[in-house]
Amino acid sequence: MTTELRIFALIRLGITQSSEIASLLRYSVNTIYNYRAQVKNSALDDRENFEEKVRHLGN
Repeated sequence: MTTELRIFALIRLGITQSSEIASLLRYSVNTIYNYRAQVKNSALDDRENFEEKVRHLGN
């Protein structure tokens, strides 16, 4: 699984703090922030609510 998918899988599970995600994946908080920003910036839909939509996938 790619790092991006791992990050957003954790967000889907309700872990939203970059510091928690960084600790679980053993990355720096800055790295997690950069991955999140990169994925949101490449989203085709509403970037502002992207992570909220990820949290509600499958519901």
